Amino acid sequence: MLELVVPVLLFFITIFLMVILAKKWIPFSNFFHSHYTYFSIVFVIFYALEQALFLILSRVSGVDSFTLIGLFALIVLTTATLQGIMMESRNKNLSASLEKSHKEYVEKTSEMKRKYEFSLNKLRSYIDFLQNELYFMEKNKLKK
Repeated sequence: MLELVVPVLLFFITIFLMVILAKKWIPFSNFFHSHYTYFSIVFVIFYALEQALFLILSRVSGVDSFTLIGLFALIVLTTATLQGIMMESRNKNLSASLEKSHKEYVEKTSEMKRKYEFSLNKLRSYIDFLQNELYFMEKNKLKK
């Protein structure tokens, strides 16, 4: 009987957690991205607690060891997958942020280059004007 109760109980707990997580996803996701080290430590603690829980269950319950090992593997793999998904989400978020920063940098650099070239062209026209003036002044001096 216990063999059937534990998986069913875990199934309903998982569904319940998924519903709560779906309703609170955006704040949770933002919290995860800004507190990455905290979540790394939490996952290490989860893995340790899972192992401790299954060690205790293996001693206390009379559940078949293959069932218990299978259940343990399923939960550990699920936890590892969730951690991987969160990491991938964080990497995508960081990549998008980096891409946005790069795009802003390129735009600012292009604008600065355009302003520099405009100023340089203006200075060239002043230099040309002054050279022409100097040329005409020299030419007028020679005529006198």
